[in-house]
Amino acid sequence: MSVIVGLVNRRNISLLVAIKKLNPSGVYLIHSGSKRDMYDLADISEFLNNTYPKLIIKDRRVDCYSCSAIVDTLEQIARVEKGDIVLDLSNGHPVAIAFLKEASHRKYPVFIFSERDNRAVMIENGSCSELTLKEVSFEVEDFIESGGGIVYHKSTAMFDSEEIAGILSWQVQNYPKWLRINRIIKDKALLKTFGENERETRVLLDMKNLNPKNKSLLLEYIYALHRFKLIKMDKQGKSRYFLNFKSLDFKHYVMTYGSWLEALTYSVVKHLKVMDDIESGVTLLWDKSDNPLSNEIDVMAAFKGRLVAISCKDSQRYDENTLHELELQAYKLGGTSAIKILVATSLPNKKMVVERANHMNIHLIVFDGNLNMFYKKFKQLFAKM
Repeated sequence: MSVIVGLVNRRNISLLVAIKKLNPSGVYLIHSGSKRDMYDLADISEFLNNTYPKLIIKDRRVDCYSCSAIVDTLEQIARVEKGDIVLDLSNGHPVAIAFLKEASHRKYPVFIFSERDNRAVMIENGSCSELTLKEVSFEVEDFIESGGGIVYHKSTAMFDSEEIAGILSWQVQNYPKWLRINRIIKDKALLKTFGENERETRVLLDMKNLNPKNKSLLLEYIYALHRFKLIKMDKQGKSRYFLNFKSLDFKHYVMTYGSWLEALTYSVVKHLKVMDDIESGVTLLWDKSDNPLSNEIDVMAAFKGRLVAISCKDSQRYDENTLHELELQAYKLGGTSAIKILVATSLPNKKMVVERANHMNIHLIVFDGNLNMFYKKFKQLFAKM
């Protein structure tokens, strides 16, 4: 089996495609020795060692501005590997890429993958042939971990549970009513956790300041939570209820604004049955220090080798900052080929936000209570890609 010779880079999707497609026995990673390269080298080496334990990973430090150093390094690797090497020149230091291309002198095959088009070619003996990538699939964590991130938490298992499926179905079937209930909970801040223990599952609901109509609406929701086995409830007087959640995840679902829309979006995209992988409520950590950087993406999926990043907003209060946040997160994980989607329950307050989203190639999908139309919008979107 051939070995792949590539350049250390912040983006490593092309290297993963090459590994999945060519099934090499090893990988050589060329780097400059700079602080940034060493950081990226540590990330990709750790990922490859964990994901492909039988793959031999080696690195070579080279002056990326020295043609002779690049040529010598390549020839040393070729001698060790008896000429059975493939160059991955999809990403990396631009000068080093040019030197490697020149150094190959048509002696070694060159693999190039375009993230933008999700297509790959092999250049060999002066001819170019396209490689089929139908058998190459990605998981969401490939995009995260190959870029140096780790998954701290995700909500996928919770959203797949019967309990969440039950209450979500109730929320969608009673959508106008649910919007009113959701607004009452947001405006009145009626749910309060006991004490400061973050693992506490008991919550107090005090409805003494609600009018009879709003109280009736909220009670209908609480009884639905009980019926679908997310909680056990205990009435205390006329207007107070103790809610004991079955799990911390269920408590998070009920007390976190927008979780229902995130769960709905995840369910609909999953049921399209066109994704290679899909996760929801993904919290990422970006370094291994005591105070790591973190961020959360509501729904992530892998589609034909491309990352899908979806942000969910159950309001019309989103703006250009929301778009830029989604843009940055998607690019960091999926590069320029990432598919960016913003799901909301209403069009934004400012018309220019819609125009800006179109300019940034962010697909805006509004859920207005019509589940069939919501599903159809997603289906049409991915059918065009």
